Amino acid sequence: MSLVSSALAVNGTAVQATAKSAVCTTSTWSGLNMRCEQPVRSVDFLSVEEFQAAHLDACTPVVVRGAAKAWGAVSRWTPAYLDDAIGDLEVPLRRTPMNDAELSVSAVHQGFFPVRELLEQCSSDDEEEVYIPGIAMKNAPELIDDVERYGFLAGQNLRAISMFMGRNTRCLGHMHPFAQAVLTQVVGEKDVLLFSPSDLARVYMHPWTSTGFFQSRINFHALQADRFPQLADATPWRVRLQPGDALFIPVHWLHVPVGIGFSASVTHWWRSSPGQWGGLSAALRSVFGTIFSVVSQALTR
Repeated sequence: MSLVSSALAVNGTAVQATAKSAVCTTSTWSGLNMRCEQPVRSVDFLSVEEFQAAHLDACTPVVVRGAAKAWGAVSRWTPAYLDDAIGDLEVPLRRTPMNDAELSVSAVHQGFFPVRELLEQCSSDDEEEVYIPGIAMKNAPELIDDVERYGFLAGQNLRAISMFMGRNTRCLGHMHPFAQAVLTQVVGEKDVLLFSPSDLARVYMHPWTSTGFFQSRINFHALQADRFPQLADATPWRVRLQPGDALFIPVHWLHVPVGIGFSASVTHWWRSSPGQWGGLSAALRSVFGTIFSVVSQALTR
């Protein structure tokens, strides 16, 4: 896997950091009656030092625009290319019930299918959601050379890379209990709604005494706001990602990604340190929720 220079280049020329507000979109979540008070910071370049101080240690998201424009994945990952590379791979399929006010993984999981079959569904005339979540890149070695590592992640012990793809994808609202993540949009566009750890009490998380302790109960894709009145007091952060954009999603930040049309993305993962956690409440939920899940699963074996 090659290493991208820490001086990210746009059109072949290194550019300096600029603090710009990322695009705020409201159409994806039409039932969300909240102002976009906190647009995600958007830059064209991010140094190791600035990433560490201003975002990783501060537990604050950032978008690096065009960070992955030179990746092979951005130029090559058409449905035909993916079919040739991993068409026989069995992967999970998820679809979001649009009539349900509340969601869980069991409500969206549709079983396992070959990538080829799901790509064919993506090319059909209807607009039905086809969401393929979390393919570990170690299971798709044919694609690994199309993905690179960012210079601003130098010093981070990356543990895994995953790919996500599909058509009109709708992800459950969830946070990562211990992981830091950089989501790179490779194909198509993606809207991402985020809530800071201080808002976890307002986004109706599943109880920590459940295996879904890191997920919100709210179906943000068919929002029934009257069912969740505390949500009106939360502060949403919104951003739209274009091909080549990289979004840092800090540990404990609830996020709801939505793919527009056919889309594909890649996520780099590494473990957070306690000093980077998003507050005591989020930390306790993560620790005790994980312990409960591990014990619960052990007892049911």
